[in-house]
Amino acid sequence: MITLSVNANIVLIMGKKEKYLESICNRIYKPGSHVRPTLALIKSSDKFDEVCKVYKALGGILDVPPVNPGKWDIDMESFIIELDEENHFNRYRLITLDAPLYQKYNNFDVKQYRKYCLAYEYKCPTSQKRWSNPSADKQFGESGPNGNFSGNGPSRWKQRAFYDYLKDIYSVITGIPIIRISIYDQAYHSTIKQLLDNEDAIKIKEYLQKRIRG
Repeated sequence: MITLSVNANIVLIMGKKEKYLESICNRIYKPGSHVRPTLALIKSSDKFDEVCKVYKALGGILDVPPVNPGKWDIDMESFIIELDEENHFNRYRLITLDAPLYQKYNNFDVKQYRKYCLAYEYKCPTSQKRWSNPSADKQFGESGPNGNFSGNGPSRWKQRAFYDYLKDIYSVITGIPIIRISIYDQAYHSTIKQLLDNEDAIKIKEYLQKRIRG
């Protein structure tokens, strides 16, 4: 049974929402220890050619696609949750969402995610660390000036979109559900962002249970 008194002192800025959601998950599900996607895993599947095409569609410049996504947001025994905040919705994520992988993908509402990419790109951060970094420049070419899309654009946005896609590929290859939750998703006449900001543990718990059953 979930304990509804969660640390009221948590400041729910980017990253804090994830920790709050994880604290609720840990009260109702068992933690997991899933490995991250690897190049060897993808090469051993029938998805490698698709991964190469998506990487090149994003402007990738390496001969072999880089496979080094970050840790899972919330790793549970029977599933994984990725909480997608503002920096996950833009024109580059939209490119990945057109990949064949998503034609029959049902761990999240792909059509809705496409709409978020079109509607909320303006909220995607353009600060230096969010726009580019050395590893992303190595994979996608040197970024243009912050906020300027006329040239090569933001390497970090492309890298993040590609890594999100790789995590979804991992889900298909392994059969481990990766449940994406967007802060823009609607539940109980609110957005997920509002429920997390308000620390509404009861509604968040109910939402999680519906998503995981579904």
